[in-house]
Amino acid sequence: MGFNPSLSTETPSGTSFVDVRGRVQMGVDAAELESRLTAWVRWEATASAALVPTHARQLRGPTRIVRPHKPNTPLNHQHQVTDPVLFDGPFIYSLTRQDRYERLRALIPGDLVIFGARSHRGFLLDTVFVVGQKHSHAQGRAKQPEGSTALQVSVGPLLQPADGLDDGAQLAQAKKAELERLSWYLGATPSSKIDGMFSFTPALPHDGTPKAFSRLVVSDCAGITNTMPVQYLQAAPRDVWCCLAERTCASGLGLATALHTWPHPAGLAPAA
Repeated sequence: MGFNPSLSTETPSGTSFVDVRGRVQMGVDAAELESRLTAWVRWEATASAALVPTHARQLRGPTRIVRPHKPNTPLNHQHQVTDPVLFDGPFIYSLTRQDRYERLRALIPGDLVIFGARSHRGFLLDTVFVVGQKHSHAQGRAKQPEGSTALQVSVGPLLQPADGLDDGAQLAQAKKAELERLSWYLGATPSSKIDGMFSFTPALPHDGTPKAFSRLVVSDCAGITNTMPVQYLQAAPRDVWCCLAERTCASGLGLATALHTWPHPAGLAPAA
């Protein structure tokens, strides 16, 4: 399955099937490997996309493949936010549904947040987020290096003044005040496990020819329901984590623990 990044340039919406570079381990206790990977993750910033050739498509598999590019200009109010952010550093969860659910603002290290989607087949897994560290939103942002991908694609669209609006700066300030109610979480990693757990997203290594796969159904893991796209577990999460990790590996997929954006290509215009 080839990739032609010149086919189209766009800002994807929601969860996309991506071709990235990253680290993956093919078992819970396996060593991490550097590899090209395909995975289903959320990315709503600049990207190149290509169609999956008809002969390479699978039942319920992707019809296009996306390469996320690190933004080279500030994102603004016209962009959707990306959360969680899995790219160019530890996994970060800082926004999704925290405004609705107080429990999501009060997680502690070792808690699980499961991101995915409901379907008629059951819950489709995208990301297993193990809380490693908790900070206030302001502290979390301050700890990020200038120009970090997480800042650009998560809170960037909220905090960047809205061009063309007389009250754009005031709106950005209001958003900033709202964020102070929320929490900024860093995911646990294989080098900083919590009770043996680390954050991961199911992924498939490849040698330069991206491989397609359908999203993983994990409703058979106790504690996972098919009612909400974001689920959190604060009681006995290790059993659930083990089931999700083992289910992933038994499906021939690996546990991706780090993903990297592609450099912004020369001549690629910022997405509108």
